[in-house]
Amino acid sequence: MSVDQTDTIDMINQSRTTGALHLVISDHLPWDDIGAHVAILQRKIERYLLFIKTGEILKLHPRASSHPKIIQVFFLVPPPKGAAEYFLKEMDRLVTLAGIGFDYDVFDGPI
Repeated sequence: MSVDQTDTIDMINQSRTTGALHLVISDHLPWDDIGAHVAILQRKIERYLLFIKTGEILKLHPRASSHPKIIQVFFLVPPPKGAAEYFLKEMDRLVTLAGIGFDYDVFDGPI
């Protein structure tokens, strides 16, 4: 699964040390069209927020209400400076206001 499948949750991992649920978004798309990429990523993040806020997550993880949740985006292609970086900072602010953690990083392992 990936970022362009906006109606699905790509992956959920639970930290063994903190118990936090990491809801992972796998983003493989290039940044040639920043506006289109941001729109796809925004729809995916909104889906994850809805998954958490409506309690849908409880169907898969019944004890999820007692664990912190973090939306985590892994990029195959690093986000460029400028509009993409601004978007990610704004998503961090908005998701955090909703009581959910937000983090992103560039995937640096083998494909």
